[in-house]
Amino acid sequence: MKIWDKRKMLPDIKSPDSWAMRIVRNQCYDWVKMNRYTLLGDKEINTAASERTDDTTLLNDQQNWLDLVLASLPEKHQEIFHLREVEGLAYQEIAEILGLGLSEVKVNLHRTRAKIRESFLKLENYGVAN
Repeated sequence: MKIWDKRKMLPDIKSPDSWAMRIVRNQCYDWVKMNRYTLLGDKEINTAASERTDDTTLLNDQQNWLDLVLASLPEKHQEIFHLREVEGLAYQEIAEILGLGLSEVKVNLHRTRAKIRESFLKLENYGVAN
């Protein structure tokens, strides 16, 4: 509405797109200022419980994402990762159980961890992965 009301000023403005975006941004700021305290209403919020809930939700989301990333990996990588990170076995024990060489176990575990790290970084930085 504000842009429409000031449309007569448009011929004098050098950059109409920037001018319009500035108006929109300022309107948003004004709305937030006016509604800052009314958004929550009269409810009391227990911030400690809220923070715990947020942390729990975040951990659940991360666990779900880890499960998806692991499911996208080859079965051998999944097994090695599980044996090392969940079961806590040594590299040599994993190699013996799976009938692989020690260096192959280390390389596959490194690649698995790199894939997980890369996926989480993409998710953290951009909100998307893969």
